[in-house]
Amino acid sequence: SWEEITMTYAIEVNNLNKVYDGFELKDVCFKLETGTIMGIVGENGAGKSTLIKVLGGVYFQENGDVVIDGQIQKFTCAQDSSKAGVGIIYQEFNLAEDLTVAENMYLGEQHADSKLFNLKKLKKRADEVFKKMNIEIDTGEIVKYLTVSYMQFVEKFRSSAGSLYFMNMVDFFIDSGTEPDKTK
Repeated sequence: SWEEITMTYAIEVNNLNKVYDGFELKDVCFKLETGTIMGIVGENGAGKSTLIKVLGGVYFQENGDVVIDGQIQKFTCAQDSSKAGVGIIYQEFNLAEDLTVAENMYLGEQHADSKLFNLKKLKKRADEVFKKMNIEIDTGEIVKYLTVSYMQFVEKFRSSAGSLYFMNMVDFFIDSGTEPDKTK
């Protein structure tokens, strides 16, 4: 149809292939419109995690196309994926527990020519991200004192430029805590 021809998808994956450690992704294809939620299911070893790591720039795709907002992407590292607007939420937390929420949000963005992070600016940027999501969190709080649910929010929104998020839902949950737990 005409819509099919002219529509730009948030992400299109066409004939993606990757062999990794005995596992194989073969001719993976899907298209997602902005605002769409899609589940990928399969047995252990079916390639779900490998697919997410290819989309996150952790593994290099052997062939096929990843198209984000109409632009063909070839990720050589996680930073390439992040710059294209992809955020990956892994099963395990990947947070620096002794740093603040704001520092974790922008960890890895420090440029080689800058000597120090501007903590005030980082906090302001992080505050803006959480405000847009209507989440009340002290971005100056040390991460190890947060509840699991708040840690999950930090993990999800650390790439504030991200517009596409992929996560493994097996271990992803939100606890009922509403305040940071200062007793940990």
